[in-house]
Amino acid sequence: GLDLAVRIFEDVDLEVVMYEDSRSKSEMQHNTLIKDTMRQNETTKEISLLLCSSSVFLRSNIESLGDSIKGSDGQERGNLVTNAELGFASVSQVNNLATRCLRVMSSFISWIDINIVVQDTLATIFQALQDKHLRANALLCIYSLVKKGMDPMVKVKLLESVDILSVLQGVDWFS
Repeated sequence: GLDLAVRIFEDVDLEVVMYEDSRSKSEMQHNTLIKDTMRQNETTKEISLLLCSSSVFLRSNIESLGDSIKGSDGQERGNLVTNAELGFASVSQVNNLATRCLRVMSSFISWIDINIVVQDTLATIFQALQDKHLRANALLCIYSLVKKGMDPMVKVKLLESVDILSVLQGVDWFS
């Protein structure tokens, strides 16, 4: 289920969000209408919460859910994750899905309401910074927040209010 949702969000990013010069004026207007409609209701908030919380959930539970697979010869074949939420997947597939969640979130940050990011998902993004598998994509989310088009003074005050420098200084970059 989550993999399908992430694939759909990746396609929305590719087909609706990303700007391309080759798109016609009517196609760009249509894409803007789709984004505006998503912003008017709770859709962007729900997507943001799903993406961020799923990435951290997947990574935080992967070790407790993993089982070693052994072949008929008794040799270890790799790690497998099985449970009701995740189905049947390799550890690398789960890691990939977790990072894709944050990658999609980083692209959504550029056009969703800044309050959704700050109030609902930023703490989870900061939490993802502590995980070496999620760190790069969590940083993409922060980068998207920093480059978000808004008044520079308001942006600086916002970044100061979430204490971003202390958060970044507190990351164990070599773990």
